Amino acid sequence: KALFLCRSFHLGRAIIKREKITAVTCQDPFESGLAGWLLAKIHRLPLQLQVHTDVFSSYFAAESFKNKIRVLTAGFLLPRATGIRVVSERIEQSLINKYPRLERKITVLSIYVDVKKIKSGKIKVDLRQKYPDHFPIILMASRLSREKNIFLAVRAMASVIKKISGALLLVVGDGPELRKLKVESEKLKVKENVRFEPWTDDLPSYYKTADLFLLVSNYEGYGRTVIEAMAAGLPVIMTDVGLANEILVDDLDGAVVPVGDEEALSDAVLKLASYKEKVGEFRENALKLLEKFPSKKDYLESYKKALIM
Repeated sequence: KALFLCRSFHLGRAIIKREKITAVTCQDPFESGLAGWLLAKIHRLPLQLQVHTDVFSSYFAAESFKNKIRVLTAGFLLPRATGIRVVSERIEQSLINKYPRLERKITVLSIYVDVKKIKSGKIKVDLRQKYPDHFPIILMASRLSREKNIFLAVRAMASVIKKISGALLLVVGDGPELRKLKVESEKLKVKENVRFEPWTDDLPSYYKTADLFLLVSNYEGYGRTVIEAMAAGLPVIMTDVGLANEILVDDLDGAVVPVGDEEALSDAVLKLASYKEKVGEFRENALKLLEKFPSKKDYLESYKKALIM
């Protein structure tokens, strides 16, 4: 990683010399953004920076010293970009609040999700058969990293199981926090109600056979798994990050709780676990909303337009 900037710069330069390149686009306004900025400046090409995370969230900077440096890097690069692609209106507003002059450069284009494929996919794994003694089965699918704040969900389960002893939190994913999360579940005496499974390529089966889906991150750029869960008809509870109240509207398509609020999270889980009518309403509204999502062809056309600067 220490050589990332140098290597990506030289790789990009070789591509520019070999191919007819009309623009440089970077996946973030951090390390790759620096390499892209240098390439664009040297070769006099337009530069598009993509922002997939809420870089100016207070949680982002507080997470690590590296992120503090990344915030400074983004502050240097974003005003120098020809165009900026963000994945949510939340990020757009965050950038405009920080740098009002950027507004004319920003294009909002979310992450593509093939909702039709998820809706029509066959169930290969049935969680209700796999965990027959548990209800509700509360699914999380995430990298087990600090910003995902899965500890919040584990702590909330301690309150949930006092009223619903058979509740299960199923966390699917891998990451650096796994061992600490297991220790926390043992410490809170919820080990039997919190299970961990490695990442799977068959998440649609999990979405379709779980009872609730949780996303409890401290910050998100978008929240692709939320859209996937909605497409599978799985009710979602999420913190107020990413696409919350932009696509998933609180008490209409799902439930939105404040970031870090353990009590609000456990209350939302208990409410939906016992309120079947509300669950059905969320499911119906979510599926209607997703019918309007673009096809892959339309999405790629929008992506192409965002690159023409």
